[in-house]
Amino acid sequence: EDSPTNNFATLNPLWANDYPSSFPVLTSDANLSETSANAAPVPGTIAIDAASYCEMIISSTPYYVGLWDINVADDSTYLGASGYADRAMGIYTDGSIYVNGGVVGTGLAFNANDVVGLAYDPTSREVFQWVNGVAANSGNAIYTLPADVEKWAFVSNGATGIKQSINFGQQPFAYTPPAGFEPLSTANMPAAPIANGRD
Repeated sequence: EDSPTNNFATLNPLWANDYPSSFPVLTSDANLSETSANAAPVPGTIAIDAASYCEMIISSTPYYVGLWDINVADDSTYLGASGYADRAMGIYTDGSIYVNGGVVGTGLAFNANDVVGLAYDPTSREVFQWVNGVAANSGNAIYTLPADVEKWAFVSNGATGIKQSINFGQQPFAYTPPAGFEPLSTANMPAAPIANGRD
């Protein structure tokens, strides 16, 4: 689905290459998968400016999926750890939702090769989760992100050596996105306030 007129998010290979050589991160599958030597997360290339949906698949557990501040500096630990303060939210494989090192709620548990769907609405700041097409919390939000972060990105965080893959919509989704949520691509972003860069 990716084309010159509709660019989809990928995992950011520049971010992956910025990690120190002591724990290298390898992106693969056209930057839709990554494997880390030290559980280092890699965010998507597009900040979420409109209600968006993506799907994540992991090769093994333990694992976190979630969102973080697009401008956050990684502290090479799990999503939702205290080092991120309130600028990252991670859903652990048992369904626990971590923020700032503590459990703040519960989503759905997931295992290796499950399809974990995540959706985020930047207007309400609400996060939604699905596992193999089944909605967490009866389809209601599982967490509301803080208002002091301007831009969020989808991110996944596996343990050492675990391969993680994300589909932002450039491939067919395994499950139909919920109503009102779109793939994360430039065609679904709000119109730029300055249409012509020369202005």
